[in-house]
Amino acid sequence: MLDTIIKNGIVVNADSIAAVDIGIKDGVIVQIGDSRYFPEAQNVIDASGMEVYPGMIDSHVHINLKLGEFSTLDSFENATKAAAFGGTTTIIEFAIPYEGETPLDALERRFKEAENQCYVNYSFHGCFTESNINEIQQVKELIGLGIPSIKMFTVYDGIVRINKGAIYDILKEIAAHDGLALFHAENNEIITREITKHVEKKNLSPAGHATSRPAIAEAEEVASLLALIEDTGASALFVHMSTGKTKDLLDYYREEKNLPVFTEVCTHYLSLEGDVYREEKGQLYICSPPIREKEEKEALWQMISEGLVDLVNSDHCCYDSAQKNKYKDYFPNAPNGLPGVETRGIVYYSEGVQGGRINRQQFAATTSTNTAKIMGMYPKKGRIDVGSDADLTIIDPEFIQLLASDQLHMQTDYTPFEGKELKGRVVHTLVGGQHVIADGELVDEQFHGSFVKRAKPIKQEG
Repeated sequence: MLDTIIKNGIVVNADSIAAVDIGIKDGVIVQIGDSRYFPEAQNVIDASGMEVYPGMIDSHVHINLKLGEFSTLDSFENATKAAAFGGTTTIIEFAIPYEGETPLDALERRFKEAENQCYVNYSFHGCFTESNINEIQQVKELIGLGIPSIKMFTVYDGIVRINKGAIYDILKEIAAHDGLALFHAENNEIITREITKHVEKKNLSPAGHATSRPAIAEAEEVASLLALIEDTGASALFVHMSTGKTKDLLDYYREEKNLPVFTEVCTHYLSLEGDVYREEKGQLYICSPPIREKEEKEALWQMISEGLVDLVNSDHCCYDSAQKNKYKDYFPNAPNGLPGVETRGIVYYSEGVQGGRINRQQFAATTSTNTAKIMGMYPKKGRIDVGSDADLTIIDPEFIQLLASDQLHMQTDYTPFEGKELKGRVVHTLVGGQHVIADGELVDEQFHGSFVKRAKPIKQEG
């Protein structure tokens, strides 16, 4: 007997769409086809009129994060519950070392925080800061533990920034052990100088935040890092890209030089525009890089359509309006980041698929399949196929909803997408075959999420 059958839905993979049924046993997909020929099942989900996707993976989530004065407000329990409501079945969080910690210390702390507290599956990125430049040997140890991705920041002096010489050495170590470098890429010198000028001119409103971090600061840093990536042969992912100014450069390094370079965009850069900083509550939208003007948003959509964007993630940072309001008139001290682990998928679906910008296969690719490949989880995750884990997201494509923060489950009192009309709704979320969200409601209070030990990026393989 099967545990669950999902029938009458449209099953969407990155490379196919088919009207087939799915049979699940012991957390794994064991049959695909016509369920009339399947064994009986204990549970049947009728997905008539719905689309069934590989469980969404959000590989850019910050939970219970303390940076400087502020800490985000959610725990692994809160955040993964919100993720499940949003159709995400796996998250990857960041083990950023605090003062006195090594990267391995930070990972151990994160493991303790997450263990037996997650509604969805989880993993971590290792992180190196300036304080860890003498611990580069831990790159090999992290990769051996199933943490093949290593994050580095080129901004935030005195907190997480790491110098370019250390980055070069870490890239060589990552390349030697088939890992993956992740970069927050903005030019620190340009931004520091711009912020100083804004302070001198008392241009300290949220609008000043955006103008102090120009797109050229991002593009210049990407160009600099690409030279190091080429020299070392490391695989790398540029996270939360916000500008189309890198398009030709990325295309050249990816297509002409065949470098294993990947890119991520976040939903807020695809949905919002720079005028949010000129609104009365512009401080609620402060994030880095900043949300940019319409032409940059359109350039990012074009990059997705051309296959130059691999992942669409949330960069979830759960601050509330009180934290955001504290420095509304002094942006240099404001907390950076937006809540989004619950809204990332459906906002992208509504504006991308329903907006006619991407097709359903592209949605599956950029929210799940590509992430699973790049992060070393494919084909157990990121695909609906016999032998794959039964992590599934089922969307009603016709449901119309208005987003409202009081109807969401993140530990904050606002959403940057407040009042946005969306077409589409996550109806069911299955994690390892367990029905966590059913008809838009939490139906299983158990923590079904487990740690995902990851391998090297699949695109590195011969």
